[in-house]
Amino acid sequence: MEKKKINIAIDGPAGAGKSTIAKGASEKLGFIYVDTGALYRSIAYYVLKNGKDASLESDVIPLLDKISIELKFIDGEQRVFVNDEDVSDMIRTPEVTMGSSAVSAIPKVRDFLFELQRKIAQENDVIMDGRDIGTVVLPNADLKIFITATPEERARRRYNEMKDKENSLSYEKILADIRIRDYNDSNRAVAPLKQAEDAILFDTTGLGLEDSVNKVVGMVMKIGNQQNRGMTMIKEVTESDRDEFISLMSEFYDSDGVLHKIPVENFYRTFNEIVNSGTYANGYLFINNGKSVGYALTANTYSNESGGNIIWIEEIYIKPKYRSKGLGKEFFAYIDSKIDKNVKKIRLEVRDDNKKAVKLYENLGFKKVEYMQMVKIYK
Repeated sequence: MEKKKINIAIDGPAGAGKSTIAKGASEKLGFIYVDTGALYRSIAYYVLKNGKDASLESDVIPLLDKISIELKFIDGEQRVFVNDEDVSDMIRTPEVTMGSSAVSAIPKVRDFLFELQRKIAQENDVIMDGRDIGTVVLPNADLKIFITATPEERARRRYNEMKDKENSLSYEKILADIRIRDYNDSNRAVAPLKQAEDAILFDTTGLGLEDSVNKVVGMVMKIGNQQNRGMTMIKEVTESDRDEFISLMSEFYDSDGVLHKIPVENFYRTFNEIVNSGTYANGYLFINNGKSVGYALTANTYSNESGGNIIWIEEIYIKPKYRSKGLGKEFFAYIDSKIDKNVKKIRLEVRDDNKKAVKLYENLGFKKVEYMQMVKIYK
């Protein structure tokens, strides 16, 4: 029986960081991130492209039947298509931003987009952010979070983001605009901005992005584990915590080394051999309820054959208790989402003819293991 999809609704005022946090949490959890603002921007883009006024219902509504919007996830990134045209970059202009606020106040526009948003949520584990996700779009979401920050904090973030760009606004002007938008969003007649009664209030004032993302990830994992999803977060190891990663890996080695191709005492040398050979190595930890329950090691090399980089999954191990069905496949999909779009292959390497290791990979969710002496190739 297919597991129920987990839907996370994130709402909050403009500039609170909800989209950045939602995207970061989605990447760590392997969820689909749905930027609902991009949908409204797409309609505004089409309206403006056709020389119409985005604030006039008489201009906007007749165009809705002519608009087809698709969200496609290419190389791990959400791309927005309007009538088969990739408009992901074109919908970020100031003109479209103003237009999106106008069209979002039109009831028939919101009705037009509801079906698309709900369909995505029914078919995927999603984190969806906006201003009325928890109250209107996904009223039965598994978790609702209302992300906010003081107007001054939001203005400061926006100012620091824009100050080095041409035609940047003053801090005072940005703060005034934020206060006006807060009032408009909270007092509009259709789907006003408000915190759902069952939403968790999360004030990010004074918090950094990584801390905010990890806080949301923790909330989602708690919900997932309550639903017996056995959710495991994938944490990419950075240069600064490499030594900690190597130390943690020793916990996962059996004394006889049956499930592992690299003896623990040789691992540090092997890890550095990968780095020093002109490749780029990445370590990954699988975190469940704050505990490390497994790891993976990959190496990235350039391939003339594919015209891009190949990811070699050097090693992957997860404690038996946490080997939920398809977990290895989920990790494969996670790696696949980060790989160069020109790459044709990901290789899962096994240095010897180890049938127990192959069985482990199969148990982790790799459906087909055709093992060779050196590598397994998944196309």
